[in-house]
Amino acid sequence: MYLARTLLYTNMSAFFGLVYVKIGWQDPLKQSDVYNRVFLWNWLTAFMSFLATSAAPVFSLDAAVINRERMNNMYHPVALMLAISIVQLPLVLGMTIFSITPAYWIVGLNPEAPVYFAQILVFFSHLYWVETLALLLGVLIPNFIASLAVMSTFISMGFVLNGLFLETDSITWAVRWIHYISPFKYTWESQAWLEFHGKPLAPCNSVSDVCYGETGDDVLYELNNLEDTKWGLWLLVVWLFIFFLRFVAFFALKSKDGKKKLRKVSVFARVRAIVCVHTV
Repeated sequence: MYLARTLLYTNMSAFFGLVYVKIGWQDPLKQSDVYNRVFLWNWLTAFMSFLATSAAPVFSLDAAVINRERMNNMYHPVALMLAISIVQLPLVLGMTIFSITPAYWIVGLNPEAPVYFAQILVFFSHLYWVETLALLLGVLIPNFIASLAVMSTFISMGFVLNGLFLETDSITWAVRWIHYISPFKYTWESQAWLEFHGKPLAPCNSVSDVCYGETGDDVLYELNNLEDTKWGLWLLVVWLFIFFLRFVAFFALKSKDGKKKLRKVSVFARVRAIVCVHTV
């Protein structure tokens, strides 16, 4: 599963790199290319997240096998969750590198090495959250088609309400809470800050040209007041989401204890046998 997804991620990253190849890195940055960079980061995040929805059906199918293995007392839910979480770390990191690197260097995004590695860390955290969501839905929803549909819905809502397409104040109160609990918000704001913070902008040539100001911080201000973004803090918020969802998945697995179900069936079978004997 992970090898196939890594190949898909690499292909999509190279595709977006070729689509946006004419942007290139400029010093100073062209005013007209600001939104191309903005949408490149958002398309990368969106497409890689949607490709990860394929993990939900796999976890749904695995859940039945896991339950049977636990009925045979093969492992404890704690050991299972720890094993899954640890194994997924290098696998998701590998997918992250192949998701970011081709597009990053084909296009020529921020060339500073610390920024590149920070973007890898931000995107890795986001994909690990997506993987965690897939795991949780796979445990909760045994029907793999339903789990895929629910995960696609969550991904879509989070992406649309990440703060780029609608400013926070423009999102109606009925769904604004989704904006605050969506890791898409924290991922996108971190990506934007790392890409533009402190970078000079080329001067505006005419009244008709797009003009954000003189520096990348002016761009961040126009992008929903992101100039004061603390990307390290936002990274912590995403990992808190991850830990919370993993704990929920653990308790969901624990509640589906195969041995408990077996004991309940055994008790029911004994009661039914007693009733049948007395009836006879």
